[in-house]
Amino acid sequence: MSRKKLRTAEPTGAGAAPTPTDFASGVFSDEILLHILAYLSHRDLTRLGTCSRTWHRLASDQTLWKRLFLRRFPLECLAQPIPAGSPPAGEVRVRRRTSGMAGPIMRERRDFLSMYILQHNWNAGNYVVTNIDVSLPVAAEPVLEPGGVRTATDIDCALPVSTSRHLGTAPITAFTKDVILVALASPDVAVWSINHRAALGSLSRISVEPSMVLPRVCCIQLESCSALGHPHLRVVAGYDDGSWTVWEMWGHDGLSQWGCKELITVTQAQRVGLVAVTMMDNIVVTCSSQFDVAFHRITNALKRDNTQRRWESTLIHRLRGSTCWPPVDLHLTRAGGKYALYIAYASPSYGNEWNVSLDQITFSRADGLISSKHFSPKTTKVPMTAEFTGIRFRHPYLVAPRRDNTVHVYTLSGAQLTHTTILYAHHAAVTALELDGVTAKLITGGIDGLKIWSLRNPVKPISTVDRDWIRQFEKEESLDQIKRPTYVGFDEGRIVSVSESLNGRLRSGTFCGMEERREIEAGPLVGLKIFSFLDES
Repeated sequence: MSRKKLRTAEPTGAGAAPTPTDFASGVFSDEILLHILAYLSHRDLTRLGTCSRTWHRLASDQTLWKRLFLRRFPLECLAQPIPAGSPPAGEVRVRRRTSGMAGPIMRERRDFLSMYILQHNWNAGNYVVTNIDVSLPVAAEPVLEPGGVRTATDIDCALPVSTSRHLGTAPITAFTKDVILVALASPDVAVWSINHRAALGSLSRISVEPSMVLPRVCCIQLESCSALGHPHLRVVAGYDDGSWTVWEMWGHDGLSQWGCKELITVTQAQRVGLVAVTMMDNIVVTCSSQFDVAFHRITNALKRDNTQRRWESTLIHRLRGSTCWPPVDLHLTRAGGKYALYIAYASPSYGNEWNVSLDQITFSRADGLISSKHFSPKTTKVPMTAEFTGIRFRHPYLVAPRRDNTVHVYTLSGAQLTHTTILYAHHAAVTALELDGVTAKLITGGIDGLKIWSLRNPVKPISTVDRDWIRQFEKEESLDQIKRPTYVGFDEGRIVSVSESLNGRLRSGTFCGMEERREIEAGPLVGLKIFSFLDES
């Protein structure tokens, strides 16, 4: 016969022994406990915070995590006093962290606990991945008149089973904190919400004549209109017939109903395809496959009868080159009333070698072209015969991967473009890259995964995410059937990658928050992956 354990009554009242919670809050003051906790590591503080509410409050103190953050991530822009109005010691605002909050958290520099978690996850490769198939065309409600409002159409973002179509080229993608734009083999641009993991609608050209052959999108860029006084987004898309279109959309943040309108479409008589496009304020810069760089200013002016306003384009300046050596990257900056355009491109040299070149064009709306500069790095002793697979310039860094699996890094300092280092980490050619010059963060993507670099210390990658590519590489016999990332973008809390899936592949994982395993029929699909570094389950 088993005996039950007798329970003794615990003493209560003035002579009762203090509980652990009473010991923390009654015996020692918070100042003494925080002084003791300052000797603990981030792992010890995390374990201690799970003991009780009192210890969780003390272990979440901002002064503790500020010291840990600045000790491990010594960034000069963050090594300053906490701004006024920050939470007092031991008091933390309770909220569910999401990757969409990473940007405000890093800019405000108040919640050092969340800042530490975010940067630790980046360095350790801890993330939550979401897979979305964006290969299906996104429908939008018809617009009755040009410039009208398009309403959002709810599209099921679950992985389709039987619908797919062949894509002749890689998808063209652009990314910002709220939306992702994907253009397939059509003139339309699909708009997807990151927070809702669903399609909002599509951007279509209304001013194109029905008899014309539908062009294909070659390049896209997103631009925020916050500098113009309203929270809208503008999208510029360049096409293979030399034309370009500007849209404006709103409701992408989920606070209101999504809508968009076409502002202007500019066609070219020569019908030479565009390879790069960029936009800032009302300035649009395009680069064609013949290295014809055109500077446009768009304005909303009245018609001649003064009854209706319409958008018009004015050519500010045009630069013509003898030939174009892709890849090409355009980066537009503003300083006061002047604009600086940086054109990074590949250039051949002697002995069948390839090098990079950088042009800086300074102009203004009123005066047009002001000055131009050309930068070329000095030749190195190492032969560079491999062609470039991509190029990106974000001041002061220029990054250019080559077909020999290397990534070359250059730095612009004054009037000199210097070859800084070569990154050796990929087992195959880099097919996608993105760069942030302010934080010196670089992400390169290939069949062996996405690698995160810090150009301040580019000895080895900080971490590697999405290792599914290398597992597919080991199983496939033909390199042509491997699924490669064709685009990668990132912000403070997320990485977005787009790739073309292989044929007849059985995939499993988390699709729109659900564990699923589905068979994909023949035909390449466009897969979108979102890696979130601050999401809490």
